[in-house]
Amino acid sequence: DPTREKAGWTQDFESSFFPTVYNFNAATLYGKWQRDFLDIIHPNGYMPPVAPGRFDGPTINGPWWGGVVVYSPWWLYELYGDREILAESYPAMKAQFGYLRRIATNNIVSWGLGDWMEVGSVRPKRTPIPLTSTCVYYWFACILRDTATLLGKPDEARQFAAAATEIRAAYNREFFNPETGDYASGSQTSQLLSLVFGLVPDEKRELVLRRLAERIAKDDHHLSTGFVGTPLLLQGLTDLGRPELAWSIAMQTNYPSFIDAILNRGNTVMKEDWTGGLVQMPSLQGPIGTWFYHSLAGIRRDPSAPGFKRIIIKPETANDLTWVKAHHDTLHGRIASEWRRDDGQFAMNITIPPNTTATIFVPAVQAGDVSEGGKPAKRSAGLKFLRMENGRAVFAAEPGSYCLTVNHL
Repeated sequence: DPTREKAGWTQDFESSFFPTVYNFNAATLYGKWQRDFLDIIHPNGYMPPVAPGRFDGPTINGPWWGGVVVYSPWWLYELYGDREILAESYPAMKAQFGYLRRIATNNIVSWGLGDWMEVGSVRPKRTPIPLTSTCVYYWFACILRDTATLLGKPDEARQFAAAATEIRAAYNREFFNPETGDYASGSQTSQLLSLVFGLVPDEKRELVLRRLAERIAKDDHHLSTGFVGTPLLLQGLTDLGRPELAWSIAMQTNYPSFIDAILNRGNTVMKEDWTGGLVQMPSLQGPIGTWFYHSLAGIRRDPSAPGFKRIIIKPETANDLTWVKAHHDTLHGRIASEWRRDDGQFAMNITIPPNTTATIFVPAVQAGDVSEGGKPAKRSAGLKFLRMENGRAVFAAEPGSYCLTVNHL
């Protein structure tokens, strides 16, 4: 923001990383910022909320802000396959986790800003700060477990796995009502974070998801999230199997909504507040960009092979759209995903870059309804039918371009 905020607030990493990466080659930008984080972290593991600089700001900070020193290198590894940044950052990642461990009480972290700028308030009223702070504390334990494994440190990996188990149990004791399925007050952010980060007991996931859907309905299918919940909302709902809820929220045109923030608030740029006030920044409205690419176009990374070495193409078509066209330029080349439906026929044009493989999910009643280049997809060079899954024919794909069509959709 050229008039008020010129500093690099760390939590904006959470909100801006994925929409930026989908649109630009951001490896150098975010790699440089991660090294700024490493430059200013305190010896005791406290990470300031602004970098570069030395503004400590403990009262306007928290695990989602300073904790960027943990999730930044993990995301750089996932999106760009950068193991070097993980190895370089690992001591600081451990230090930040250790800082949170020291300030936690019975594995509950109460410090932080929480779901900042949730609808209707600056500091959160719907979602308790200890819930959001303990959730990210658990996530950090999981990231460190996986990082230690990658770096060949099995003893440390086991220690972080044990810590994650302890934090998860404490989180559920403190915030979960197993009878109602509510986390704390049952806010959108409370339910969503618990599901997305795997904190919900397996046998209660459907109940918690149903309560989230009921909460959204009570909110008249409008969002009620802030800085922490919003980046996960639309993509999270889609991945949780409720894409219609994500669509209904995204398409609202009155306050509070993504469309209202642009059309009715006079904004030519994104603002910090859902009413269109305060500073210019993407932290609230920007994350819808991730949903466009990840969910609607279906361009997704495969967690088993970082840097888009393996790709998932899984477009979400349970909406009113008739076409989507998108591409993402990776280290390996361009991934392209385009789909269109017209008069009962569905068509997908997919490009998979060299030296990669992909799994393509095609909406279909049965695999026999899918053609590629005018012949049955099962007989197409470069494609291998794997299975039917939740109304989709799933194919393994070698590098190349594919023109898939589906009749009787």
